[in-house]
Parts: sequence; structure tokens; C-alpha cells
Amino acid sequence: ASIVSTRCSETYRIRSACITLFGFPLWYPSESPRTVIQGYPVLLPGKCWAFHGVQGTLVISLSHPIRISHVTLDHLPRYNSPTGHIDSAPKDFEVYGLKNDTEEGALL
Repeated sequence: ASIVSTRCSETYRIRSACITLFGFPLWYPSESPRTVIQGYPVLLPGKCWAFHGVQGTLVISLSHPIRISHVTLDHLPRYNSPTGHIDSAPKDFEVYGLKNDTEEGALL
């Protein structure tokens, strides 16, 4: 699988630099949308694709047509959250089938 588009969803970037040189920021950490399909054995804080706003879209291309039987969506469990809160956890989740990345698709 590969990420084709996020359509209008923008990656959320925190502007606290991890690496600076003489006080100038060199690198700002953020996870790319590709994080969604990589799959980590353990869910850790910050190892996710965060996006601006309350709704995000991700278009994933598969190598060949498939028949979907299961979809999994994971989020950091409350007990692993540094704050003890998981307010950013998705509340609604939809999967659409598309023949190309420009169409709206059909709800599966």
C-alpha cells in the first residue's frame, strides 16, 4: 500500500524544535501520513499521523483490487497517555472504495 493523498487534510506540526544549532531550530518533529499504514507493535505517544481540525481524509492505494473484510483503527490507550486523556481519539470512522483518487467513492 502507499499513501496517494491527504486531500485537504494538513499534517499537524508542533513548533517545538528537537534539534537546534546556536539557538536556531533545525528540525521539527512530526509523523507523516505514511505512519498510518506502517503499523507499530506498540502504540506510543506521538507515533501517529496528527492532522489539523476535527476531520481528516487519507487516500491509500493498494497494489491490486481486494475484497475488504476487516479494517482496524488503533489509538493510544488511556493508560499510555502522558496526560491520562485521549481526547484526540477518533470518534467516527468511515471507509470508502475508490477506483481512482479523484472520485468520491462508495461507502463500504
